[in-house]
Amino acid sequence: WLKFIEESEISCHMIEYYLSEGLKKVNREATLRELGDRSRYIGSSDVTGCMRKTVMEKLNPNEPDLVTLLRFERGHMVEGILKKALDAMDCKYEYQHESVHPEAPFKSHIDFLFHGKDTDATLECKSVSGIPTTPYENWIIQLHYQMGLLALEKPGRKIRGAIFALDLNSGQEKVFNGYQF
Repeated sequence: WLKFIEESEISCHMIEYYLSEGLKKVNREATLRELGDRSRYIGSSDVTGCMRKTVMEKLNPNEPDLVTLLRFERGHMVEGILKKALDAMDCKYEYQHESVHPEAPFKSHIDFLFHGKDTDATLECKSVSGIPTTPYENWIIQLHYQMGLLALEKPGRKIRGAIFALDLNSGQEKVFNGYQF
């Protein structure tokens, strides 16, 4: 940055380097702080794709590339936007509720958890480029994993779930609702 300050020139390589390395650092620190050591458990985002790939990534972790890091940031923005709106309306909820399997290394961080009289409802947030007609299968798998862990944590309660998709470019949003454990 000293070169930029002294010569008032911005190098594309310099910006790309700082963006990529800075987001890697932010992602590592935030993940450890908010989710713990992800190498020690199977999270809800781990079960949405190929199981072999999940195992290989646990055994041989790689840092995400810039495109993936930007997608993560976009997802955090969607959660933050909804959180601001819920807070402004004095809505009662738990944010990033952690559900842990009592015997296996399975853990989930539920974006938003709402409590009713005899029902708990999860809301998973998704950032998209274009609202799909139906939710993607991996979203549904992730939601059911979360609901399953929540059902173990809260026996006797009804467990429901929904997926909130928001396109930050267009402002379009959609809730895919009606999922039950």
